[in-house]
Amino acid sequence: MRRFSILTIHDVRICLRTVVVFAAALLLTAGCATTPLLLPYHTPPGASYVAEVIGLSSGKASRVEILGSGELYEMLLASGISDDQIADGSIERGRVYCCGGPQEGGGVTVFYVPHGMSLTPGDLVEVKAGEPKEANKAVRVNVVTRVVLNHAGRSRNASCRWDPPDERLWQRVIYCDWMMAKGWVKERGTGGLWYKPDEPRP
Repeated sequence: MRRFSILTIHDVRICLRTVVVFAAALLLTAGCATTPLLLPYHTPPGASYVAEVIGLSSGKASRVEILGSGELYEMLLASGISDDQIADGSIERGRVYCCGGPQEGGGVTVFYVPHGMSLTPGDLVEVKAGEPKEANKAVRVNVVTRVVLNHAGRSRNASCRWDPPDERLWQRVIYCDWMMAKGWVKERGTGGLWYKPDEPRP
């Protein structure tokens, strides 16, 4: 399994406590040796990527569960998300690989869902990757920025799909027809995810 280069004692502590609270619902246990999934997966910090919502194995995470999750809750607050912006369903899970094989489980990603946005398994969402805590930067978690295609619309709109289209293959990635024209690039290496680099701040 591909290992991540970003790892701090703080990250490991967050991961371990989160697993205790949410078990495997929020985090892939095998990934705890590397980094919490609320931080960037294969994409650079701040980049945008598309994931398919698969939901939590225990159903929607309630506000009470999130507030009682210890360092997970603190990570959300440190990201600039206020307490009143945390509600039932504020934490969701998605996948970036399809379908089957060892890579699908390794492609699970967790993200914050802004207050007022409701997601359903099967929705395709654009996520802005978070940033790990550094000396001069606060931590930022993955955040959903928009619904690209809802689960119902995918049967009528094939502009986004698992690529390559051969259903016998493992580790297919989400590709949308508009990506290249809008500056999205394909990750080099074995992952092959499409993402949009973070735009420089003025």
